Amino acid sequence: MAMDKADRIIKAIETDFTDRRGLRQEWEQIDGEIKKEIRAEWKRLICEELAKAETNQKEQSMAAEITTEEFDRALISILEGMTAANLIRIPGVYEIVSEELNNEALDLVNQTREQDKDETPEPPIAYYEERDGGDCGMCGI
Repeated sequence: MAMDKADRIIKAIETDFTDRRGLRQEWEQIDGEIKKEIRAEWKRLICEELAKAETNQKEQSMAAEITTEEFDRALISILEGMTAANLIRIPGVYEIVSEELNNEALDLVNQTREQDKDETPEPPIAYYEERDGGDCGMCGI
C-alpha cells in the first residue's frame, strides 16, 4: 500500500515540476537511468516517511485509548519505587519542589543547627591548658 501511495506521490511531484517552465526541459535532458535512480531514491524517502507517520499514528491511537486514571495509576506505581533523591534528579523537579518546600527546608536546617550546637560537648580541661599556657584555674597547676 505504501508503495502504491509512494508511486502516486512521485508521479504527482514529477508532473508538477515538469509542468513548470525550464524544469521540463532540464528533466528531459537527464539520462533515463539517472531518472530511475532519482525516482527510486524518492520512493525510498517517501516510504520511510510514510512508515514513520503510520507508526506515530498507531502510538497516538494507543495513547488516546489510555484514560487519565490509568496513566495516573501507572505513574504512581513508578514513583513509589523511587527515592526522593531519584525524584529531584529529574530535570525540573528540584526547582519545583525546592520552591514549594522552601520555608520548611530552611526551618529544618535551622533546627538541625540548633540541635548540633546543643549536643556539642564542652572541650576537656586539657584543651584550655594547652590553649592558655597551662593554668586552667581549676586545679591550681
